[in-house]
Amino acid sequence: MGPHMKGGMQQRGPHAGTTGGPAGASVGQQLMTAEERTALQQKMRSAATPEERQKLAEATRTEMQKRATEKGITLPAPGTAARGQLNHSH
Repeated sequence: MGPHMKGGMQQRGPHAGTTGGPAGASVGQQLMTAEERTALQQKMRSAATPEERQKLAEATRTEMQKRATEKGITLPAPGTAARGQLNHSH
């Protein structure tokens, strides 16, 4: 950030207020309770290395995939751009 920027960076647009991370993360988060999301955020912030964060993300993805399957929902594949969209199987 340059010396002339005040107040930090502001996000605008369709993803304002969402966290970054792998595509599909926000979809999986829709399957989590507020308490689980808060706990995951705290664990991610506490992780000492990118590798630790990756392991947490992978474990969470596995659990969210299991929940999605139980509900008849297909999560987008990791690395796809289908953020925020659940695909219901009929």
